[in-house]
Amino acid sequence: MRLSRFRAAGLIAGTALALVSQAAVAQTTLLLNVFMPRTHHFFTDVFEPWAKQVASATEGRVKIEFSGSSLAPIPRQFDMVQKGIADLTIDQTIFNANRFELVKVAEFPFTSDNTEALSVALWRTYDRHFAKANEYDGVKVLSFVSTGASHFWTSRKPVARLADAQGLKVRMSGVYTRELARALGIAPIAEPGPKAYELVSNGVVDGSVFSVIDIVNFKLSRELPHVTMIPGGLYSAGFALIMNQAKWDALPKADQDALMSVSGEAFARMSGKAWDAANTKAIGDLRQAGLKEARLSEAELAELKKRLAPIEDGWLAAAERKGVDGKAALAYFREQIAAVEKGR
Repeated sequence: MRLSRFRAAGLIAGTALALVSQAAVAQTTLLLNVFMPRTHHFFTDVFEPWAKQVASATEGRVKIEFSGSSLAPIPRQFDMVQKGIADLTIDQTIFNANRFELVKVAEFPFTSDNTEALSVALWRTYDRHFAKANEYDGVKVLSFVSTGASHFWTSRKPVARLADAQGLKVRMSGVYTRELARALGIAPIAEPGPKAYELVSNGVVDGSVFSVIDIVNFKLSRELPHVTMIPGGLYSAGFALIMNQAKWDALPKADQDALMSVSGEAFARMSGKAWDAANTKAIGDLRQAGLKEARLSEAELAELKKRLAPIEDGWLAAAERKGVDGKAALAYFREQIAAVEKGR
């Protein structure tokens, strides 16, 4: 009898060890491509906490690992994930602007100074109106994030009137670069943000369109000491959090649900808040260091909005071609921005 008890105990212990071993083997590891420095606020305040949230929500069954360096150039993030080189990344809309027509709504000028509201509203609008158009066919969209309102920064003189911008060479990106350049009368230089310091310090450009935190991140506060703050921004750069479709499909339904519980609106809200906090701190630091601010008059702003009105008309036409009720989607998007700004 005593021997049987020992055997039974040994059998139970062996079974427990086997189950622990199986659980460890069964864990899904997802590789998230990181193309920004590890010191960047988006890595420390968004990616790292999100990875912990994913592990917690799935009770350790899904683990996120970060790439040591970027596995593809920034413009090739979508293709990288679609091909399975990495499982996750954030992909900027501009690099596939002709494909991702609908989410360009988040880059309209004068939209919002609240990045949390913009990010959450875009996710809600995608979920209700845009997902059915299958613009992201080939990957699983987990969430969206905006980088916040971008403003007009210059090296030698402030832009207090639209006429002051005439003929300036300006580094800018965004999906509506051509329309903005035409409306402002500037010569656009389409180069990525990390090239801005070189362009400005060598006198190749007279300014740049950036969010506030970008000026700090790219160490441009001395090179671009003047800013014209545009209510709602000239544009806000948009990103999608995407996952390889095959990896998503391979997850059990319980893990898919758990992953989405910390993605979707939750990720959009967390990342938007992080970007708002970074921008708020940055503008405070820049003002303390002597930032020179200018603002357009109400009449000048009205004129600029008039010049940029065709952006909305063009987007509505594109939405119709995609089979989406653009007017309803745009109204819903703006309603959601207002709702989040009010705390809903």
